Amino acid sequence: GLNVLGSSLSAGATGEGTPAPPVVTTRRGSFDLRIGIPPFTMFGEIVLAVAEVPWIAGALFTPSEKTRIVIVRRFYPAAPEFRRTFGFADGSTGQNEAGTYFGAEISLSPGLIAAGYLDLVSSPAPGPGAFFPSSGIDRLISIRCLLSERFSIETRYRARATDVTANESAGAGPRTPGNAVKREEKIRCEIRWKPAEHLSCRFRMEYAAASPGAKNETDRGSAGFAELAVEPSRGVTIHSRLQLFGTDSFVSRIHAAEADLPGTLTNAVLSGEGSRWYVICSWRLSEHLRVSAKYSRHRRDDRPNSGPGAGTLPSDIIEKAGFQLDLAF
Repeated sequence: GLNVLGSSLSAGATGEGTPAPPVVTTRRGSFDLRIGIPPFTMFGEIVLAVAEVPWIAGALFTPSEKTRIVIVRRFYPAAPEFRRTFGFADGSTGQNEAGTYFGAEISLSPGLIAAGYLDLVSSPAPGPGAFFPSSGIDRLISIRCLLSERFSIETRYRARATDVTANESAGAGPRTPGNAVKREEKIRCEIRWKPAEHLSCRFRMEYAAASPGAKNETDRGSAGFAELAVEPSRGVTIHSRLQLFGTDSFVSRIHAAEADLPGTLTNAVLSGEGSRWYVICSWRLSEHLRVSAKYSRHRRDDRPNSGPGAGTLPSDIIEKAGFQLDLAF
């Protein structure tokens, strides 16, 4: 198929480890081409109306129902032209980025699935006074065990090493260091449990390490959450999560995607010490009308109190409330 002036792209990886389509959104016109000849699917996209033409091309190979392999080559010369959702090497800057991506998912046995990716990143020289990844490698291994239809355990290990080039500021500003290597490691364990038809739970623990940290040492962090989703009556759903976190600095921060109002994606950044919780309620009144609301509270406990005297509120409490009405005709 051929899509002219489109904004979607076919195959890639979630950044969480499982090969799946990423979402690449452009602000300019683009050509999106897909050719499917089982067991291969070839795809590509080229973006127009920019000085350096961004492009992406790859192939998805599905030799059996139990195996999927994807290979992608990409070139993003201008980050403002792209907004990537769960794209390649999540958390990295897309500016001046090129790279080759390999991903695979294999069903080893009934109930045991292994997945992973290898992302080789490269970039042209950064501009004056800026820090951009020049080259690096990002890899992930995931093992998911389905003990029953209602209970599963998944463990993931991710490591990323990036060569970061720092240039001196042009004409002004402090001198910056030379080349350096930034290393990151993350370990995650997640349990999903569905004790009843209209009740599901999810628990996660995550550990992160990054170097060099704020004091040129290895900074560490950890976070955990408990999540509950329930449907007390037909058409009514309630989703809630409580999360605790603690990190040495922003360098060892942890990202946590969370549910939000329909059509909205939230990826919370957790650093310092504190807690975050939210609750979402959705009520479908009819086939054409749905009402949703969300309240969230993010608190940093490692910040000093604001205002004079004792008993004042901490300086870093963020509370948000949202309401949404969806109509379908």
